[in-house]
Amino acid sequence: MATTAEVSAALAAIDDVVEAPSQFGDPVGTAEIWISAKIAWQVQRHFGRYGTLRPADDGGSIFQTDYANARQLIAWVLGLGENARVISPPELRAELRERVRTLTERHSGDVEELL
Repeated sequence: MATTAEVSAALAAIDDVVEAPSQFGDPVGTAEIWISAKIAWQVQRHFGRYGTLRPADDGGSIFQTDYANARQLIAWVLGLGENARVISPPELRAELRERVRTLTERHSGDVEELL
């Protein structure tokens, strides 16, 4: 049976190699995501190792992170709702707009059309 110290060491080793889903692969860019003051502490706690958080002029924070998968990063931002916005790069903002447009189209209209 493993000792507590051995289990802690094993978990620390796993923690060192785990990446955020948007970072699986080689980086394709660096994103800046506005984060509301309401959840900035959570982003720092859970994702701080994947980027940096700095104060924004409006009381929120800017989370700067490299990303390898735009789709995963956009999904993460959308999951944060009103508490997050993509600031840059422009191509990531454009992809976000297109994904929201697609979601809106696919989830609008008559329910009978979907059945």
